[in-house]
Amino acid sequence: MPKHLRAICAVILLPLLLLAGCGEPAERPDLQVIGMANLKPDLFGSKAELKVEVQNPHPEPMRLAGIVINLENGDKPFANGMTPLDLTLAPFGSVEVIVPVTISSVGILRAAMATAESKKITHAMKSSITYTYGGGGKETARIVKEGEMPLEFLNR
Repeated sequence: MPKHLRAICAVILLPLLLLAGCGEPAERPDLQVIGMANLKPDLFGSKAELKVEVQNPHPEPMRLAGIVINLENGDKPFANGMTPLDLTLAPFGSVEVIVPVTISSVGILRAAMATAESKKITHAMKSSITYTYGGGGKETARIVKEGEMPLEFLNR
């Protein structure tokens, strides 16, 4: 085979061979906000508990190690918090987890002004879940979601 044909074959086949080893990423756990309870308002902000549901999409147990959550309202920080965990999710199961969050007084004012008419808090949630699955090492799933949280979610 002439050298130029070998070079062309190498250029075409090498990327295909490299991509053949790349499988589709495993399904990651999912996280949904299901409620929020206001705890201690003060002059500088508020402490709250964000109730989330974590779902295991795997046919094997999944061990959760921690959750970090940042909520934004109108592209501005609203609440953030984290919780270390040491619990096991059943196969295809789900669990409710309480994540303590801090809401700044500016975030509270911004949300109050935004919800005066709509009665909903529009938010973007940027979170990460650290977990182990199937005997492997720790993995971190980053989850970004946007949505609306009805005011009825508060004090759940």
